[in-house]
Amino acid sequence: MKKWMTALLLLLCTWPALQGQTREELRAEAEAGNAKAQYKLGSCHMFGKAFYADGVGNAPVDYNEAERWLLKAAAQGYRSAFYSLGMLYQNYKGNKQEAIRWYEEAIGKNSDLMAQQAVTHLSELGIDYLNDSPFAQTLEGLRLKAEMGDAEAQYHLAECYAWGKASPKGLSDETERNYDEAEKWFLKAAAQGYVNAYFDLGLLYQYDKPDKQKAIEYYQKHVEATGNKTSIKNLRELGAEMPY
Repeated sequence: MKKWMTALLLLLCTWPALQGQTREELRAEAEAGNAKAQYKLGSCHMFGKAFYADGVGNAPVDYNEAERWLLKAAAQGYRSAFYSLGMLYQNYKGNKQEAIRWYEEAIGKNSDLMAQQAVTHLSELGIDYLNDSPFAQTLEGLRLKAEMGDAEAQYHLAECYAWGKASPKGLSDETERNYDEAEKWFLKAAAQGYVNAYFDLGLLYQYDKPDKQKAIEYYQKHVEATGNKTSIKNLRELGAEMPY
């Protein structure tokens, strides 16, 4: 239930504001080829509600009409329509392959909330998109996995920014160094107890974003978790008081 409430909230947030339009005006806009209007009209028919500015009446539930208008919007590249078509085919028209196709289109090369929700729905359909697709081998695929809370992905994404290259997982693209982004993602991984991130944060704070106390803090965490000799050596170089 919670997942569907999130998905519906996503739809509501991505619906364009068509201020001051009546239902007739919205349909006229859709008939004239306006992709936003086509998307909104299709969504109204899918959910049976009219989200028009005048708030009058309800659009009848009609999945064929929903499909027709959403396909028109999708044909113009309107991304929200891709996601809505995935929902339509998954839940109302029972077409698994089309649902998969449109959820994948909605993800594209993105890592935002829409992409995250699409990944969740693909999982419901038995597709492990973040591990078993070509997209998984790209920087944006890694970012999407990191955005969804995977500690290992957060760590490898941080590595990309720290070292300015593709991660050790063999991505198909590379990135430029960005120590602020590296710090952000190492910290997220560390917050989940991903031990390797402690060591990398120690290095980051020792050399790239100098902060002696933070470097000591994370090297100590790494030593406590692993007894790592390199971290002990670095702590000594920093003059840390320690019983090692």
